[in-house]
Amino acid sequence: LLAERYHVDPTHAEIVKGFALKLFDELMQDHGLGPRERLQLQTAAILHEAGRFVDNRSHHKHSFYLIANSEVFGLSRE
Repeated sequence: LLAERYHVDPTHAEIVKGFALKLFDELMQDHGLGPRERLQLQTAAILHEAGRFVDNRSHHKHSFYLIANSEVFGLSRE
């Protein structure tokens, strides 16, 4: 699992994922996005701090790089 490989705090990731998906679901009629975008949000919420594995400074940039350059089951590179 990618989150485990980069030592993501599972408790924090679950809290962020819960908030993100709750907002997504409650605003679904407004944003009109579907299951694919929900899965992308869920993945981003879980992996948003993976970049801390590389460096705490600019960890958001490192997270983006790690996610963009990794195989994530169920998601294409696009």
